[in-house]
Amino acid sequence: MQLVEKRSPLTSQRDTRYRLRDDFLRFWFRFVFPFQESLRAGLRPTDHFDAEVAPALPEHVAPVFERACRHWVRATLGQKATQVGSWWGRSLDRLRAERARGSEEIDVLGTARSRVTLVGECKWTRRRMPSAVLTDLERFKLPALRQAGARFSAAGPEILLFSKSGFEQSLIAQAAEREDLRSSTSTSSSRSSAERGA
Repeated sequence: MQLVEKRSPLTSQRDTRYRLRDDFLRFWFRFVFPFQESLRAGLRPTDHFDAEVAPALPEHVAPVFERACRHWVRATLGQKATQVGSWWGRSLDRLRAERARGSEEIDVLGTARSRVTLVGECKWTRRRMPSAVLTDLERFKLPALRQAGARFSAAGPEILLFSKSGFEQSLIAQAAEREDLRSSTSTSSSRSSAERGA
């Protein structure tokens, strides 16, 4: 019935994950199925929504937003990345030894000719994306990706930042100064010196 899909990091077939394909089923099994008895016993749907659904909804919607961002990259930047997916794997060895970080994940990863050409982070939150997201990507995630054996293009990867709610001013300033950095909100498709991208 193809209700479940198998996913692997773009640059490796190890560390396979399985997830429900259909977003409605994901919603049902997370927010409805475990609470059926309480709902039948009289729990008001509005109370259930306020207590259980609303606080977790941004986290639940985030994978859908990430998938939409990957689709945008395929449709818009196909000349730079012939394969687009995501990546997850172990943190840097020294950080794992110190128990500081165990694993890393990159929401958008694009490759061409088996080399990483672009990477991206997606945030579906009410807060503006802070510059710490970029710092985290460059300080921890990209080195972990290299450690895992990924090869990078000579110019290094282009960095894409996608945000539902925009960006803190410090991150907008960095995007204006760097040629390798694009930032985009889910509600804006205009190009400016502050936010290059689509």
